[in-house]
Order: sequence, then C-alpha cells, then structure tokens
Amino acid sequence: MKALFFISFAVLAPLGAGQAGKEIRDLVKEGSEAIPKLREYLKDPSAEVRVEAVKALSIIGTVHSLAPLTQALRDPDPEVQVRAIDGLAGFYIPVYSKDALSSTLKRNDKGISGRFPDKDSLIIDPFVQVRPEVIQGLRDVLNHSGNNLARANAARALGALRGRVAVPDLIEGLRTKDDQIMYQSLIAIQKIGAREAAPRITFLTRDLDERIQLAAIETVGILGDTAALPDLKRVLESNPKTKVRRAALTAMAMLPDPGYREFYASLLKDKDEYTRAAGAEGLGRIRNPQDRSLLEAAWEGEKKTLTLLSLAFGLVALGHTETGEGSPLEYLVRELDSKAWRGVAQPLLVELARQPEVRRSLIPLMESGDRDERVGVIEVFGQVGATEAASNLERLANDSDSDVADAAARSLRIIRSLR
Repeated sequence: MKALFFISFAVLAPLGAGQAGKEIRDLVKEGSEAIPKLREYLKDPSAEVRVEAVKALSIIGTVHSLAPLTQALRDPDPEVQVRAIDGLAGFYIPVYSKDALSSTLKRNDKGISGRFPDKDSLIIDPFVQVRPEVIQGLRDVLNHSGNNLARANAARALGALRGRVAVPDLIEGLRTKDDQIMYQSLIAIQKIGAREAAPRITFLTRDLDERIQLAAIETVGILGDTAALPDLKRVLESNPKTKVRRAALTAMAMLPDPGYREFYASLLKDKDEYTRAAGAEGLGRIRNPQDRSLLEAAWEGEKKTLTLLSLAFGLVALGHTETGEGSPLEYLVRELDSKAWRGVAQPLLVELARQPEVRRSLIPLMESGDRDERVGVIEVFGQVGATEAASNLERLANDSDSDVADAAARSLRIIRSLR
C-alpha cells in the first residue's frame, strides 16, 4: 500500500495548484472520508485545482468516488473531463489506468494533447453493472464536449463499459471529421457487439486513413455483416497493401457465405500464411462436409503455426472433435500455453465451443493438463455461457491452483449472470 501511495503522489505532483494541491494530496490519505471536501475543490475557479481533485478522487477509487467523478464530466476544462472519464472506467476495470489517456496528457498553449494505446481489449465482464448515470455522462461528453480528445476518450470508455445504449451516439461519432473519435467509436461498437451498427460502418472500409480502414474492416467481420462481403472483395482487389489485403481476407473469412466456398478453397495454396489461414477459416465457417478432406490434406503439409491454428479450427468445425494427441482440437488447446499464440487460439476455441459437441470434448480438459491450458479452457466456457459446465466450475472454484480457482469462479459468475 505504501508503494501505491508513492506512485499516486508522483502523479499528483502540482502544476501550479499551490497550497490547494498540497491540501488535496493530504486528503487522499483519508480515503472515502475526504470525498465531501474534494467535491468542493471541483468548484474551484482554477482548472489546475479541479484536475488535482479529479486525480485524487480516481486514486481513492471507491464507489463513493463515482458521483463526483460523474459530476466532473460536465466540467468545461477538457483535462478535467479526460481524467474523470479514466477515473470512472478505472473503477470498473482496475487495470484501465495502465493505458489510460490521462497518463500521457500534456497541457500547452493550444490546450491538451495525449496518446491513446494502439489497441486494447479492456472490457468489463458481463456480470458487472455500470451505473446508468455514468454511461449517460460519457454519452454527454461524446456528444457535446468542445474537445475532440475528450470525446474520443468518452467513446473508448463506452466500449470498455459495454455502453449499449450509446450505440447511436457511437454511430454518429463515425460521421465526424476527427480520426480519433472515428477510430475509438469503431472499437467501442466492436466491443459492444452492436450488430445493428454494421451497415453504418461499411463505407469506412474504403477510408483513406489506413488505421480507420483496418478497424472498419475488422469490425464488419466481427459483427458478422455478410452484406459487406462485396465491399470487402473490392477492397481486396483494389488495394495493393499487404496489411489491408490480409485484414480484408480475415474479415471475409468470418462471414460464412457458401457462394465464396471455391474462393476460400483456392486460398489454401497461396504462398502467404495469412491468406492460407483465411481460406481455412472461411471453409470451416461454411461447414460443408465435402471440404473436410481438403483441410485434412492441408493440415498434413502445413508448417506455419498461424495457418495450423486456422486449419485446426476448420477441421474441428467440420467434425474433428476428438482430443487425442495430435488432433486439431488438442492442438488448439495446447497453444493456450503459448504467449505468442494464446490470443489467436482462444478466440477460435470460443467460436467452436458454441457447438455442443465441442463443449462436450472440452469439459474433461478443464480438469487436467497444463495450468495455462486449463485456465484457457475454463475461460472459454465462461465466454460462451456454457451452463452444462457449471457443476465442474463449482468444483474447480476450490482447486488447489489459485489461478485455476480464480478463473473458474469468474466463469461461473459470467454464466450465472447470463441466465
């Protein structure tokens, strides 16, 4: 705890707040009991004092901080807004502060500047309930703040907090001229899983800003917008950039249209591993039994891990649900133990585990094997809301391995919240 306060006070170092800044730093030591006094500092005419008060409220970080931080969202100063947004998101997602925009903020004659992380996957668990007034406050910043950095930060937080009611606001964010607002709105829509927004995103798959174009391509794939297939095909045919072409292929492969079956089969012989992977996943999602032998032959001759994972996905989707050594499903589970490939293998397993026969094969793998593999499979059951695994998870919540026990308890909470 002492180390925490040391770090916190370094963040709170005054930038001209003078005596008020010192008083605010001292108040942090009092915890929640200091919140009424800190609320008074939010009315101070000095923006620097109000910034210090928001920092202190965020550090205290109890439920009693939520109301004053929500109040601070209405502050006219953009730095106060940005820091209040990060404080609110950090309450619900404690690790949020590691990559918070506020940690990079700088104030100059032109206002404030800061840098968002390149990409993040931070999002609350489904069982976490966010106060409606927090979501509404973030919506108000996105829609009405006079600062685009604050608006973009509000969009980012709405995605992390699963603010589904804000989807119309995020769609409007796509129509702005600001790249950060557009990008953060795309990622937020993606995290929320707002399929209804998909048709309003397709036009951005041709955006001149490559970062936005890539995010839009990825989003229409994740949202399952099969109507976007012709647009993605045109991007593939007209854009020579490898990164864009790979993104388009990956998104297309997420949209199972039998009319593209021959196209996906042709990709299996491409020299590029990402292209071969897209072909394997595309065939797997179409789930035509006639393609099983085609994928089996490709599996036998493949050397690249990325493509092997996609081929394994395709084979399991087409019925290879056995878990013996060397089987496709066993290969996917084994790669959960790899830092390099866990982020690829687990989403594929989550998608496959929506099939009852795959879940039946995976249940025994929660009980034995490598710790990371067990934890990964347990997390898969939570993400798909597999009620048939509840009794196993109840037992594993008392496992001697604390990582396994924690993962089982979390997955069990998710499953129960979805009933």
